[in-house]
Amino acid sequence: MDISGDNNHVSYDKAIDYFTKQFPLDLAQMMAARDELAQRQGAISAVQDANRLRAEADVYAASSKATSDDVLATAKADADEAKAKKAESNDLLKSLTSQRAELDAYVKTKEKEGRPTFFLCNSANYLRFLLFSIVSIFFFPIIATTSRLLEAI
Repeated sequence: MDISGDNNHVSYDKAIDYFTKQFPLDLAQMMAARDELAQRQGAISAVQDANRLRAEADVYAASSKATSDDVLATAKADADEAKAKKAESNDLLKSLTSQRAELDAYVKTKEKEGRPTFFLCNSANYLRFLLFSIVSIFFFPIIATTSRLLEAI
C-alpha cells in the first residue's frame, strides 16, 4: 500500500489506515514466511546431517569391505594350504599302504621259503628281537668269561 501518495509526503489518514488494516496482514504473512524458512532450514540441516551420515557409512563400508577382503584372502590361502597338505597326506597314505602290501607279500614269500619273519609282522616283536640282540651282543662275552672263571676255580 502506498501511504505517501504521488507527492512524496506521508498522508496520516493513509498511514493510520495501513497500520490498522494492512499491517497485521503483512505481519502475519511475514511470520508465516519466517516459520516456513525455519522449517526449510531444518529440512536443509536434516539433509546435511543425512549426507554426513551417509558419507561416514560409505567410509565404514569401504573399510569393512577391505577388512573382509583381507580375511577372505587369508581364508582362501589357508584353504589352499590345507588342500595341499591333504593331498600330500593322501599321497603318503597311498605310499605307506602300498609299502605295507609289498611287505606283506614279502613276508608271505619268505614264510613259504621257511625263513623266520616274526619280527617283520609287528613292531613289538621286532623291538623284542632288537633288545635280545643288543643284550646278547654286550652281555654274552661277560657271561662266557664269568663261566670260564668259575670253571677254573
